[in-house]
Amino acid sequence: MKRLVVAAVVGAAVLLVPAAPAVAKADPVKALKARFATGKGVKVSNLTKVSTGGEVWATLREVGSVGFGRSGVAATDIQDKAQYSKAFLDALPEAEREELQATLGLTRTISTSKYAYISGARVKNYLPEGKTWVRRFSGAPVPGSLLVNPFEPRTLDKIIDRAGSRQGSVLKGWISSSSLAKISPSFRASFGSGKTSDGKASKVNYTVWLDARGLVKRVYATMTMHIVDTPLTYATDGRVSGWGGKVVISAPPAGEVIDEGQLADGALDDPSPVELGF
Repeated sequence: MKRLVVAAVVGAAVLLVPAAPAVAKADPVKALKARFATGKGVKVSNLTKVSTGGEVWATLREVGSVGFGRSGVAATDIQDKAQYSKAFLDALPEAEREELQATLGLTRTISTSKYAYISGARVKNYLPEGKTWVRRFSGAPVPGSLLVNPFEPRTLDKIIDRAGSRQGSVLKGWISSSSLAKISPSFRASFGSGKTSDGKASKVNYTVWLDARGLVKRVYATMTMHIVDTPLTYATDGRVSGWGGKVVISAPPAGEVIDEGQLADGALDDPSPVELGF
């Protein structure tokens, strides 16, 4: 009987102890917008692979900085280096292969809301003496070649909302390429409507890792599109660090810049493993 009484008292005491307040999960979109401030930004490191039939055709590595303004990304400074498989290069006509190989090496791109400035391997053979940068019109600064851009509030909001699973700070989900194209300017700039020439959309699978503040620290995404009879798989892996750090990105000295229109036609055509036909 005494044991029953003691047990009852202990049980009541437990019930009377106030429960710890629930900790609300940070809102990733609010966390992102709160970081938008002039002179602040992040560091990025991206890896993009394009493959078919399990064989990687092209690899692109990118590192650099993303600078914010009061309403979003204001400028980016990205260095990239592309590599192509021997099988892919051997399949190209000789002239195209030589042209592509001439662009291999480190390329740096500084982009703002109006212009992109390009220097390095991709343009070096077209530059006149005394010029090291090519300027071209740019719709918006893009932080690399990621399928899912974690710095676009609408895009981030949509992929968080569509996440089918959430384990701690890791979210997984998918979105159609056509739906992503409607909300993501950077995806639309690369893939147009998100549909192939025969009107088919693809599935974009993604995984997002958040830190304790709700800020994105990594985003991985894949997409397979069928171009004619060739399935092409894009896999992008982006890592973000240094949230809130000082980032100042400036245009190159005017005397070192030449406008794209002053170069030979096709000088800035982006080398690509395939003609996507969007």
